[in-house]
Amino acid sequence: MDTECTMSSKRKFLTLEERVKCLKLFESGKSSRVIASELHVGRTQVLNVLKRKREIMEEFESNGDPGWKRLKRDTEYTELNTLVYKWFIGADVRFGRPTGAMIQDKAKMFAIELGLKEFKGSNGWLGSFLKRNHIVLKTKSGNRGEIKNATDTQWEETITTVCQGYESKDIFTMDEIGLFYKNSTSVTGFKKGDACSDGEHSTERMTIAVCASMAGEKLTPLVIGKSPKPLYFGSISADQLPVRFEANRKAWMTNSLMEDWLRTLDREMGSQNRKILLLLDNAPIHPNIELTNVKLQFFPSNTTSGVQPMDSGIIQTLKLNYRRRQLQHVLEEMEKQPSKPGIEILRDITILEAISWISAAWCEIKENTIVECFRQCNLTAELISVSVKTEHVLCPVVKTEVDHEDEIPFNCLWLSRDMFDLDVHDLVKVDDNLATCDDGMIDWDRPAPDIIEELKATEQDTACDDERDLPSSSQSISISEVTECIKKLKNFALAKNNKLMLDKIVGFQDAFVQFNNNDDSDKKF
Repeated sequence: MDTECTMSSKRKFLTLEERVKCLKLFESGKSSRVIASELHVGRTQVLNVLKRKREIMEEFESNGDPGWKRLKRDTEYTELNTLVYKWFIGADVRFGRPTGAMIQDKAKMFAIELGLKEFKGSNGWLGSFLKRNHIVLKTKSGNRGEIKNATDTQWEETITTVCQGYESKDIFTMDEIGLFYKNSTSVTGFKKGDACSDGEHSTERMTIAVCASMAGEKLTPLVIGKSPKPLYFGSISADQLPVRFEANRKAWMTNSLMEDWLRTLDREMGSQNRKILLLLDNAPIHPNIELTNVKLQFFPSNTTSGVQPMDSGIIQTLKLNYRRRQLQHVLEEMEKQPSKPGIEILRDITILEAISWISAAWCEIKENTIVECFRQCNLTAELISVSVKTEHVLCPVVKTEVDHEDEIPFNCLWLSRDMFDLDVHDLVKVDDNLATCDDGMIDWDRPAPDIIEELKATEQDTACDDERDLPSSSQSISISEVTECIKKLKNFALAKNNKLMLDKIVGFQDAFVQFNNNDDSDKKF
């Protein structure tokens, strides 16, 4: 008995600083079991930290005491508070922002179903709930309810006012797309509207979230895969990737991922001393939350796609660039392995290769392409320069197709037709209807305990799929091997008399030398 009491009293609780360290270790590629061993705590405690990432980072970045053993607790009604918050987000999507009285009434109803007889749902509880979740119950210009039934004309009048006070560099839009990153041959028969959340092709899909400004600034893409630690990452950690990488079992954008992305963006803009306007689709997984440096404005749900710049050519250009790189990869591999069919080469594409192509495809989009796509949606510098008091007539924009087919090598155009029986532009549209989120809302008419179980299952899908075995050893490349490769590439460029290629190789060589001079590791990659 004394031994049990002694062991219980010695149980370790992670400080706030240690919890942040735990999150960084997970992002570096370590599993929850390894992290638990390094921090000398149970795996359950580590998993709880991973699930509370947003709350922990907010507490840490708001100058929280790093020595605190626990975060501020939700009170004894943790599950109830979580349930009410999830209901609040869903209600905000369905019929606009609920009032304080509506929140209290719903909380009391949930409390009865959960058997919490002592819960009163007082004004004190409401105030704590609103403060804890950063909820402001005032009417905002970005509120979904105000523009839910707006027409295209009404939206144009609304956006003219909303954009006042923002420069073009501070007006952003963001959207998600689905992508079959491997073999597109077998999915050309994909039925319109089919979510493809599970089954044969679900492992070959990912969701990409991209964000750009009216001035052409591009933010780092968010890529959502199915596993936090894909086998092909090897020793590469998520923070070493050229994109932000997240994962859940359906490779979908979720409400929690979206909220985390928004709060991270808010912190980044605060560090740059910027205030921005962010235009978002009126989707269920886009929470209408109060932020310090980012103002949210939602597109009306029943307007045409002509109001979203991403749908006016930016996404098409991104996917076109990706497919071009994919086809070039197939051609290169077919030259190396003439006996290997193209379909097998496609199936062997790794998520790491796909991520590098996505990053490159996004970087290749020119600023003037993005500016033109905003212009096609009547979002121009002239629009935001108009005074609110001045009557402004929006002139119809003659929309032009964003076409880059002349930038695609002929052999890629031929391969697209030969392998897929599609031209490149039709190939780009293969995954246009691929779902990027779960459009099915929670059935709030069910008993509260059942809803809580569903929410817990969703959290496990998102946070705990981290125990896949990594390769026992990843292939390392020595400094001398890289140096020799650079020498061969330079000789090849000189032999082909290709100045553009040579300039890029020399640029890479300079970056490599700088890295080599600053690197204190064992000179292995």
